[in-house]
Amino acid sequence: MEDIYLTSSGKRKYMNDFINNVLSFNKIEFWKLDEGLPAILAGINTNDHVQTLYSKRPSYKNPDSYPLSYLELCYTVEIELCLFREFIPSLFLSVDPEPEARLYYLFDWPRPNLNYSCDSTPLGLGCIDDENYFNINTLKINLESYSEDIHSVFWKIVEKSLTKIEPY
Repeated sequence: MEDIYLTSSGKRKYMNDFINNVLSFNKIEFWKLDEGLPAILAGINTNDHVQTLYSKRPSYKNPDSYPLSYLELCYTVEIELCLFREFIPSLFLSVDPEPEARLYYLFDWPRPNLNYSCDSTPLGLGCIDDENYFNINTLKINLESYSEDIHSVFWKIVEKSLTKIEPY
């Protein structure tokens, strides 16, 4: 599999989708950004080396909400070592010691967009309508915990770290 990283043209494409579609999407509840995420994702996306693609934050107002937070992002080649050598270990040291938290990450090669179907009506979100949306290296960070406080800490660390992270 060939590595495909975020480029300046890719950043423009993803940011156009984020600003014009993701932030204002309200057609289907399932695909709307969860409470608190718009500002966090907008902050992360100010970094030219990182782009958020897919995210979830549990709703503690809904008792049936599964206690999972996740963020999938793509990144430039220049930032890759910083993510895996600094950001991930730092995040694990800050969140994983909590006994009721399960933190893990997944790297993924460029892949087909499993949300895409050529037969479906476009909804106006790249993560559904763009066949090549995930045709890029991605990092997905997952947190499972029944503690709202742990999720809050997780998102604060993720936002602060990814907004500031720069190449070596």
